Amino acid sequence: MDRPRIPLVLGVAGHRQPRAGDLPALRAAFAAVLAEFRRAYPHSPIVVLSSLAEGADLLAAEVALEGVPEGHIAVRAPLPMPATAYRASTSFSNATVQQSFDRALDDRRVEPLVVPLPGEAPLRSEAEWLALATEQAEAERDARHACYANAGVYVVRHCHALVAFWDGAEAEGPSGTGEIVRFMLEGRVPDTFPGRGLEPLGYGGDRGPVIVLHTPRTAADSRAAGTREVRLPSGASLGNVALARAVSSGQRFWRRVMTSLGHHGHDEQSRFRETCQAVDDFNRDVRRTDRALDRRLEALASNTVTPPLRRILAVGEAAGHLAGRHAKRLDRSQGVLFGLVLLAVAFFHLYAHWFTVEGGRSIHQPLFLWLFLGSLLAAASVVVAVWWLRLDERRLDYRALREALRVREAWARAGLEDSVADSYLNQLRGEMSWARRALLHICPPPRTWRDEFDALPEEARLERLRLVAKAWVAKQVGHFANAHKENHRKAARYRAGGFLLAVVGWVMAATLLASPPHPHHFTLILSGLLVLCGGVAIAICERRSHEDLAKQYERMFVVFTNGNRELQARLAERDVVGAQGVLRALGREAITEHVQWLILRRARGFELHVG
Repeated sequence: MDRPRIPLVLGVAGHRQPRAGDLPALRAAFAAVLAEFRRAYPHSPIVVLSSLAEGADLLAAEVALEGVPEGHIAVRAPLPMPATAYRASTSFSNATVQQSFDRALDDRRVEPLVVPLPGEAPLRSEAEWLALATEQAEAERDARHACYANAGVYVVRHCHALVAFWDGAEAEGPSGTGEIVRFMLEGRVPDTFPGRGLEPLGYGGDRGPVIVLHTPRTAADSRAAGTREVRLPSGASLGNVALARAVSSGQRFWRRVMTSLGHHGHDEQSRFRETCQAVDDFNRDVRRTDRALDRRLEALASNTVTPPLRRILAVGEAAGHLAGRHAKRLDRSQGVLFGLVLLAVAFFHLYAHWFTVEGGRSIHQPLFLWLFLGSLLAAASVVVAVWWLRLDERRLDYRALREALRVREAWARAGLEDSVADSYLNQLRGEMSWARRALLHICPPPRTWRDEFDALPEEARLERLRLVAKAWVAKQVGHFANAHKENHRKAARYRAGGFLLAVVGWVMAATLLASPPHPHHFTLILSGLLVLCGGVAIAICERRSHEDLAKQYERMFVVFTNGNRELQARLAERDVVGAQGVLRALGREAITEHVQWLILRRARGFELHVG
């Protein structure tokens, strides 16, 4: 099984009928955008989201497929309605364009999907879809525009950047390019979107940049076709600039240094590039990892699951594997850091207390001072290396993605249409936007899972729920129990050991009261070092949050134990809806728990402790 990669996604919106003379310039301009992203992020596949409508949509799909190997998905086609009805709709003006649409759908590099309408939209028969697509009655026309707007919203919410073939005119028909651009920049959904009101707080977190490729519609428009303009959600226009640009390790390191000093400036363009770079880093790490990941992926290849679920499982395995590798490297680095800090203080202690008296003057050993400075420099070098490689940030990012996919897998098998991406990491939306976007693209529309589950006979649905109870809920119960015990044991050991060392040091220091006026250097140094070692042990416990995590895991153990008991009772009663409700609640608890874990870990980043 090939190693999974998370794509960078470019959405497309644009005019239906660009002028024939402008097509070469528009094709060249869009090809330049694709080349720009490929150069900046070489480890990431580029996927174009295009509804394959006449005009800009089909043009972009054709350009995206040029040079793409057979079998590699380069275009995902979110269709507003089933292909047969869509082909007959007003989105296509003649048979030639319809044939281009058919060729695109037949291409193995195109992945079509019908975007489900939000809420409890009724399922339509093929004849009803055809009537909706072709009839001009007001009701059918309004429903058709709602479907178009629904597909446009899907494109915006699932892309990193939107490429708009547009002349900048705001006055357009319903669900036109202007409304889609406005949604990307301002978070305001099209007026005909059927899900208006479902998000009372709006879609502000889904905003992103728009690359406008100027597409004239009249001869009076003097601007050249294909002229690029980058627009940002803040309202700023950057003109003809390269939006995609790699972020170097040096730039990230300097930004983190400035952040640690209290400077938190981060403009929209930089945030966008950070998001894209995080995706590219994940893909690079997956490509460079060891053969152990291949063995885990090969085990998945034999699973009889649908391709979307297999994709979720594969990315989840990769994210979990990378998170584990980075966690080990980070733990080793943290151990080395504390050891070097301890050595530095010990050398300074030796410098201060190991001296001779000659002629009434104290003569200290400069070697210990040099060793003190060298140890501090080595400790700072460890911090620089961790910050430069982003070990701590990558570990948190990959674990966050893994835990989100774990919940998505369970909910998918159970037929729950709740969106993990919409539920997950809202408190960390800015820092984790790359993972949220990855979730949106890896997973099909949430309603897909419900429709697939509802189509199964009752016994098959119950069997699915039993599988989730065994493979997820029961395993989580065991995981939380073991994690609670492990963190509680480590917290107790660190605190008991640290306290014991400190007490011994204090006792030794107290004996100095009964000693001669000039105690031996060894007694002074050893007592101080014992107290210091005790303090370091307790500091390690605090830094690794063992006590906080033990309490958090204990709570989750209780929640999942009670949830498992309730779930088994529902399954015994053959209550499918009730069992789904339990799994939904447990998934939300798991999401909330991991958000708290992330906040706790991010608040205690990897740094040199000088206090």
